[in-house]
Amino acid sequence: MTTSDDTTAKIWDARSGRELGALREHTDDVFSAAFSPEGRRIVTASSDGRAKTWDTDSGRELAIFKGPTPIMRFAEFSPDGKRLVASCGGAAIPWDTVPWRFEELPGSVGRAAEERMRDYRVAQWRKRMKQEEAARAKAP
Repeated sequence: MTTSDDTTAKIWDARSGRELGALREHTDDVFSAAFSPEGRRIVTASSDGRAKTWDTDSGRELAIFKGPTPIMRFAEFSPDGKRLVASCGGAAIPWDTVPWRFEELPGSVGRAAEERMRDYRVAQWRKRMKQEEAARAKAP
């Protein structure tokens, strides 16, 4: 897979070098792309400030994750594929990979919902990390 300043990520056949498909819904440079652990999804990160997940079979966009800064440099799935993390303005932003699309909500309602959900996701992620840390501390 390759990423490009032409707003695409492309999937290639490693043996033949033939292009298998292109993911074309970003509006600016695409900096990173990665497969999910099970290989059924791809996540891309772009300087349009978004990470997007895609279905590998159809090339269809599944979800949009908008970062707090205008540039998203990197996105990667967690080892279990249930979460992804993206690099935005020097911060690591975690998300559950549930396909919510806040951009479909009108104007300030969409932005407010997005901010509340991002705050909720960060709080849930921190809670989960504390629980996992506590469990590791109790383990023999």
